[in-house]
Amino acid sequence: MKYAHKRALTLFFLCVSLGGWGVLTARADDAWLSKIALSELNRAAENGEFDELGKQVKGAIMGRLSTGKIKNFDVMTDLIYVLRACRYGQIAMELDLTKTSAKDGTFKDGKELFQWLVANRGLSRVLFRGMEDVSDPRKSLMAVVELKPVGNKTLLAYSELVTAFATSRSARCYHKQPAPASIRESFMYYTTRKMRYDLKTMPYELSRYLADTELSIKERNWAYGKYSRHPSPVQSYKALKYDSDHLRDGTPKKISKLEFTLPNLLKVGGVCIEQAYYSSEICKAVGIPAKIVTGRGASGISHAWTMCFVKTPRSHGAGWDSSTGRYGSQKYFVGNVQNPATGRGMFDIELMLEGAAALLKPTRREDADTATSLAILAADLANAGKLGDTTDLKAMAALYKKRFAKSPVDPETLNATVKIDMVMVEDFLSMALACNIAHRPVWDFILELRVNRDMLEVSHLRKFFDVLTSKTAKAYPDYSCDMVLRIVPSMSKHAARMNVYKNALRVYAARRDLQGRILLACGDDCAGNDKPALALKFYESAAMKNLDLAVVVTPASRKAEKLLVDAGKTKAAIAMYAKLFKATKKPRKVSENFTGQTTYNILGTRLADLLESIGDARNAQKTRAMLK
Repeated sequence: MKYAHKRALTLFFLCVSLGGWGVLTARADDAWLSKIALSELNRAAENGEFDELGKQVKGAIMGRLSTGKIKNFDVMTDLIYVLRACRYGQIAMELDLTKTSAKDGTFKDGKELFQWLVANRGLSRVLFRGMEDVSDPRKSLMAVVELKPVGNKTLLAYSELVTAFATSRSARCYHKQPAPASIRESFMYYTTRKMRYDLKTMPYELSRYLADTELSIKERNWAYGKYSRHPSPVQSYKALKYDSDHLRDGTPKKISKLEFTLPNLLKVGGVCIEQAYYSSEICKAVGIPAKIVTGRGASGISHAWTMCFVKTPRSHGAGWDSSTGRYGSQKYFVGNVQNPATGRGMFDIELMLEGAAALLKPTRREDADTATSLAILAADLANAGKLGDTTDLKAMAALYKKRFAKSPVDPETLNATVKIDMVMVEDFLSMALACNIAHRPVWDFILELRVNRDMLEVSHLRKFFDVLTSKTAKAYPDYSCDMVLRIVPSMSKHAARMNVYKNALRVYAARRDLQGRILLACGDDCAGNDKPALALKFYESAAMKNLDLAVVVTPASRKAEKLLVDAGKTKAAIAMYAKLFKATKKPRKVSENFTGQTTYNILGTRLADLLESIGDARNAQKTRAMLK
């Protein structure tokens, strides 16, 4: 199996039809709306009237959507920026900066911070978009405060990197690190020396995987000196000697007797988690985004490897490489990583797709964000299917005339002619996917519309499924399959759901692990619809077809066991486990720390437990003896 996944930047970002409501043209008739909104934002930064401006801008957006075709989408992007700025401006005003010192180049209060951000829109436009990914915007704003002493010139030159640092959580190592670097020290480290890639232009979605380290500056300097000229720093994974004694006998790791540093790890080695930690930190130290990936192998034992961002010099080829330390024989189909902004787990294949999307032209990424935001705003009124209120739009036109003496538009001509309905919402969603199919918020909102609001008709889901399967199923199957499995349960009819699952089995036929996940979903669906016999068939099928894939056979057998035991058929459950256990290959000898993770041990233990539950101590003891 190949795991490199080095993709050309243009892969899978093909246009999707927007239907009849089209939103994009080249004219700039709405420029006045952008000008007055940005002007009023400057005023709000002075007087703090963010709530009033935010409500007016939102109303103007709704009114503008209802007056007909949008002739300049950049104006909508500006309005979304102002809307976000009002929200974050209110938060900034409430910050307590008394512990910071203006003498050190920081801000005396939140008002001064926000005025600085508004005055430097090139930075704040990126920052506010990035802050949409975080749960606590206050921390992001305080990060900017901490970075401010670095100096305006550097901060403005590295706006993407500033955003990355302001919107990233530290990927804390499982082991205590000596002298962890502060955010300011880390930022200065990256901006005061030559890095492998240009961090001034690297999108924040990628440089977050640099900003999430707390490695000491001393260790980074050591790593930089040793690996900055290395052709492939990620290969340092193999430079770490494997601590076989810990794996085989369970003895304490050799590194446990020394300070947990990169030089000491190189000296005494470690197991896979240390190898992945070492190589990922080496990559970050020389300016290569990297991440530790974890997954369960064929036998069930957990493993860790490294993925890093690879960009070929003088070419347009770039993407995440998740192959280092990922052994094909162990069938690590799925890898898991942690998103530095949200803290949530995601598939490594999802990161690969997002990495390709991050290198799209900034306008494509920003348009996808704006279209999604407009869909969210429009959805609040879509159920009524009425014309939008143009009161705020007309008020802003009148205000423009007052502020700038001459108005390019007569407020009385701004009349609503287009209903704000689900057709409009779906067009914006389609546009977002056409610009950036990996824009996660658009998929999350599609789920929101189906699961929580019941606004997106099942028949209309087809076009979104088609986008997933036609654009991502082949190269990024984990991503698209996961999305399908999240959306399908929102469909109300059991038969319709089963039809989609049947089609998914065909689409993902090349991946047995995904076939297993789909079969499990089928079983869950049948179990939830009072069809236990059919559910059992799906669970048993998933287990028997994936005996060499712990991530499938373990949950499948557990679900089948529950159905059987709940139905009073414990002996049938025992027979199932006996069949699975007999067909499962016993893994090589490892310490007790790892034995419990194996499919062989899990199945054997459950078999023995059930045998004991019916009083068959003899066979239970015999089974347990086989596990040793």
